[in-house]
Amino acid sequence: MPTTKQIQAQIEEAKDLKMVASAYTEIAAQKLRKIRVGIERNRKFFTEISGISHIVNVAAHQRHIVLPFKKSGAVSIILTSNHHFFGEIENKLIKFFMANTPKFPTDRILVGSAAISYFQTLNYPYQYESTHDLSVG
Repeated sequence: MPTTKQIQAQIEEAKDLKMVASAYTEIAAQKLRKIRVGIERNRKFFTEISGISHIVNVAAHQRHIVLPFKKSGAVSIILTSNHHFFGEIENKLIKFFMANTPKFPTDRILVGSAAISYFQTLNYPYQYESTHDLSVG
């Protein structure tokens, strides 16, 4: 038969285990919240990309444009201003685009005068299509 001290020790041990379990539960909940935020951010990103793809398709259809691309499975689109309003932000975006699209097979579409003039100035060696305007309607 257990003594009072043994019972007290078991109660203390159970309390300690409950605290440890509670801490692990909180850690797991925090990790799930981070995962949920990441999923929501990815969902928003892909929704925006889908919208851009829709705009490109509608604009191409309205202008009866047939994009002469080999179907590589990927399309890389860079959206810039027509009047260089965004300065360094656009320059970084253009440099990122130029550095990363040669790493995989992709079709390239430039939208906006900033990217077009930059690519033409540097005689970009890869095939791309360009437009100054992607307005619909």
